[in-house]
Amino acid sequence: MGSGLSRVQKFFREIARAESLSEADSFRLQPLWIVVGSQAGTRALPIMQAMIAIAVRSYNGVINIRVSAESTPILDRIRSVVEQEAKSYGCSDRLSIKYFDVNEQIPVGIGIGTNQEYLISADASSLLAGINYVFESGWPPPHAAAACFAAAAAFAKYFAVVTLNRAAAARERWVLSLENLAPVHVNSVQAPSQVEPIQIGELHLLGAGAIGSAYAFVARMAADTGTLHIADKDAYDEPNYETTFFINKRMALGRPAKAKALAEYTRRCGLNVQFEPQIEVVQGHEFLNDPCRCFICAVDNTETRRILDAVDADILLNAGLGDNALNGGHVLVTWHKSTTGNLSALFPEHLDTNELRSFGLPSEITDECSQIDYEGVSFSAPFLALAAGSLLYALSRQSAVKRLTGPNYFKIDLLGVQSAISLRSS
Repeated sequence: MGSGLSRVQKFFREIARAESLSEADSFRLQPLWIVVGSQAGTRALPIMQAMIAIAVRSYNGVINIRVSAESTPILDRIRSVVEQEAKSYGCSDRLSIKYFDVNEQIPVGIGIGTNQEYLISADASSLLAGINYVFESGWPPPHAAAACFAAAAAFAKYFAVVTLNRAAAARERWVLSLENLAPVHVNSVQAPSQVEPIQIGELHLLGAGAIGSAYAFVARMAADTGTLHIADKDAYDEPNYETTFFINKRMALGRPAKAKALAEYTRRCGLNVQFEPQIEVVQGHEFLNDPCRCFICAVDNTETRRILDAVDADILLNAGLGDNALNGGHVLVTWHKSTTGNLSALFPEHLDTNELRSFGLPSEITDECSQIDYEGVSFSAPFLALAAGSLLYALSRQSAVKRLTGPNYFKIDLLGVQSAISLRSS
């Protein structure tokens, strides 16, 4: 695909109903404000890491980070985390890191560990993620999955308010437990126990794109130990770089093999990461037949999902994102084992094709070739991919701790309201 169109550019254009790609690009040039309060303490660090990874890939304007004076003891650590993420993406020049000044005019922004009327706040502790809900000082640090989900969900609300003008989304408060993917009433939240690293066993990850790389981003941040085996037949290219959580544009243009590149990024002490060369996983392939504790499907290919019922795993996890202007904020995860419904049942061979895929072409599209290029790029947003990756990691971790029971289908509209959460059996 040689048009240079990115998946994020298309997402902004279609979700915001922009008439042109240039109008969509103007939305992305808005400056972003992130304010770090004192109440979260060191809990802010993993949330900030995830937030910056999302921010540099979603918006192209200046990222203004303001840190309260009470957070001075961790200022250098915040600066280190922020600068490392920005440097890896090649945009260090877009950072502005200063102490918070009450006289500075800050429009709508994102808060970490602080509740202000003009901020959409994110916080996390143990396996709890809070939106516009700040946990008490001294509560345990978050697991990486909760930190990343809180950052992703808060960023989605920011996008809904600033880019989509959905002001009603700004002040909604909710808390989600990533232990069981269930909402916790804001009047019933209690201090959780600290999460200790565990042995997560052998995991097979199919797909190294937006969701797969987001899963790996969480796995790399976490302290859990185990083996991760990655398979993907493709190479990264230009449309991928803004939705992939470790490459920049220069790397994408080199077209590295996805599985190999993601494995090299994810590998860390305690996490043995292997990869399959560029092979296509089809029915009967040994990657499906090799025994593993948990098989994670992170592909957006319906045909591939239909052949995964027979994987030799204790549990099969699946994630998906909305793919059009109507369901663009949807994040779905399902989990399957011998006692629950098959994954293939969610993706029948004959799907309704009347669902709206696009509300029209941008004004720059003037010929058939450019139309094919435009329609050939699927849209996605980094914050939605990271939400899905976080939920998948939480499920893969929790299924190693205890048997997953009850509903096995979770869907949330992160551009909508918390009442849109659906938790049921498939």
